[in-house]
Amino acid sequence: MKVRPVLFAAAMGLLVPIAVVEAVGAAASVVHKPYGSDFALYYGVSTIGLQSGFGNLYDESRRVRVWAELGSQLGGPLAPYPVIQPPTTALFTAPLAALPFGPAYAIWLAVIAGSVLLAWWLAAHGTPLARAGHLVAMVALLPIGLGLFVGQVVFIVFAAVLAGWWLLRRGRDLVAGLVLVLILLKPQEAALVPLVLVVIGRYRAFVAWACGALVFGLGAMLAIGPQGVSAYASRLSSVSSHPQAWVSVPNLSVPSLVGGGYAGLAAAAAVIALALYAAWVHRDSNLELPLAIGLVGSLAATPYLHEPDTVMLVAAAWLWLRTSPATWAAGALVVGYVLIDLGQAPAVGWAPLVILEVAWLGAMAVWRRQPAVAGQPSGAPA
Repeated sequence: MKVRPVLFAAAMGLLVPIAVVEAVGAAASVVHKPYGSDFALYYGVSTIGLQSGFGNLYDESRRVRVWAELGSQLGGPLAPYPVIQPPTTALFTAPLAALPFGPAYAIWLAVIAGSVLLAWWLAAHGTPLARAGHLVAMVALLPIGLGLFVGQVVFIVFAAVLAGWWLLRRGRDLVAGLVLVLILLKPQEAALVPLVLVVIGRYRAFVAWACGALVFGLGAMLAIGPQGVSAYASRLSSVSSHPQAWVSVPNLSVPSLVGGGYAGLAAAAAVIALALYAAWVHRDSNLELPLAIGLVGSLAATPYLHEPDTVMLVAAAWLWLRTSPATWAAGALVVGYVLIDLGQAPAVGWAPLVILEVAWLGAMAVWRRQPAVAGQPSGAPA
């Protein structure tokens, strides 16, 4: 009897019910608790911009007033988080904030669902049954189920990175670079990906990204003006030094593990150097491995993360599986998958997952494989 089909059936027997419960729970929360969604926060921040000017996005008194108005309208209080989202997100969701909340939320959820399905369709590898298993396994992860409920913008970044990879594989570097501009909606999730493009010699894609990012970034800065830029820079500095004060999930990255501050900045620099070196080591390998390294390095190095952001590790895993990794890799992926769920358990926490991320980056930095043959298919069915 073959072992792999039995293991797959056992895994699906466990994960399908969990995925169904996650999906049903998310749908119920969307209907009954829209005020608890992250989209309500995006909508509120964009509302501040539309009502008072985008230079006032980070004005706390205006946030309190708009939150109170929206909470009254939606039947419950919005999360009282200080506004730390980049102005790019506020501009991106501004057209939705011009609509009533209900239709705007419906459109946003459609965009999020479409992003998840697009990313899965492009990147999940293997037979149709195996691909379905990848989707089930992703939805069954508790932090990702949470992200789907709250309508986290990270899923758009998730789709953009995998769509960018798909375009790069087909030599459409300029279009890929422009698609990757969407990273600016939540930059810390994939900040190293553009640098990895330089390291592996995809200069056309990097230049396209840089030009698009310059236009988008300058447009955002002009929209919020000097006052808004100063306020946002101050908040970024505070987040880097004191992430937990800004409601960042503790110990979900290396800077957070070491307590932030100067130690956190030094740790982040070390992780970035390690990740970029590992990507350089594999610059002649398949495209998937350097990009996966960039994604893992981005999450490990940033000081500010929330649970749903771990979906970027799913993107890295899908890319890595396409390189036909060594046998031990399957065990590492299973351990990582379990640790994403256990991270929410107080008795375990996120430290083991972060340690695994750094260990994997270190392994990639010292392990060399043969360069990919031109035209060779990328990986075998996982």
